[in-house]
Amino acid sequence: AEERFRSLFESSPDCIIVCDPEGRCLYANHVALGRTGMVLDEVMHRTIAEMDDIFPGKGTLWKERIQQVYAQGTSKTFEEHSTAGDSQGSGYEVRVMPMYNRSNAIFAIGLVQRDISDRLRAEKAIRESEEKFKLFFDQSTDAVIVFDADTGNIVDCNESACTLTGL
Repeated sequence: AEERFRSLFESSPDCIIVCDPEGRCLYANHVALGRTGMVLDEVMHRTIAEMDDIFPGKGTLWKERIQQVYAQGTSKTFEEHSTAGDSQGSGYEVRVMPMYNRSNAIFAIGLVQRDISDRLRAEKAIRESEEKFKLFFDQSTDAVIVFDADTGNIVDCNESACTLTGL
């Protein structure tokens, strides 16, 4: 069972850290170690709060989230953003979840950090495109009317269309 567990963790493209309820690191996969530049023995038994040097400004935040998850027994997911080392910034989704033993008691807390930078950049590009379209739509001297293809009802129109048609 432990071999399957380790294989699952090591094959994940996400940063995975397992901590005891006090926040001491019990395990970190190769992605987490790659981000820290450390080997497993150097990370083991350090607390998440002590890893503020590895994940700047996140250690204390993650410790608080671990304590919340341990106290409530429910998973929490949040996004965090970083501009360190990346002109466009990086975004991460972090899921903090309780891990239960056979007696249904929490024995550890799992942290999974997924890089969502590409998704955030795509969302930003869509927002910027929508803003450009809205600006073109609103400032156009041509009358622009948008109809619902199914009903034929007017969905939107710009000021020029209102002036021209009296809408």
